[in-house]
Amino acid sequence: PTAREAISQVGLETNLKLCLDAGDPRSYAGGQVWFDRSGGGYDFLLGADATVSATDPTFVGVWGGRRPPAYLQFDGGDYFTYDTTNESWMENIHKDNAKFTILAWAYFATALLDGANIAGDYNATTGFVLQPYDEGFAFTVKNATINVLDVDAGVVPAAGRWNLLGVSVDEAAGTGALYIND
Repeated sequence: PTAREAISQVGLETNLKLCLDAGDPRSYAGGQVWFDRSGGGYDFLLGADATVSATDPTFVGVWGGRRPPAYLQFDGGDYFTYDTTNESWMENIHKDNAKFTILAWAYFATALLDGANIAGDYNATTGFVLQPYDEGFAFTVKNATINVLDVDAGVVPAAGRWNLLGVSVDEAAGTGALYIND
């Protein structure tokens, strides 16, 4: 199934805010836009903007392909950009009483993972980042360059295979977890 179909099958679509799936032709079928499948219309641009550039990830596979999987490949300088001003729910991920879960499938060709952000921007002065690195896997929240939360799973994502990576936080309840292939 597509990511959206799998989420629906297990009954988790109620509070779904964002669903991007490079293997779903309704989410990505070429071009510069990666379409959100949550129903919220939170689409992302490949690279810095709507033009083809060196910051665009490269599509690998066949659109709609599941076997072998279709995915977007990064060369270290590639990224996505939200297509408009951040939504309030995006901004709230790093604020008081945050409650969210982020899951992502990622493949790392080698064990050297420094700089391979899954979500967020490590260089931002305020915000969050979900980042595997060569010694583990961390979730960091920053406020004016100060790390107000810095949690490390202590486990390195496996090289040469797909990894399911995630973070879940309920700040008001004081609970959370990092996930690696769990």
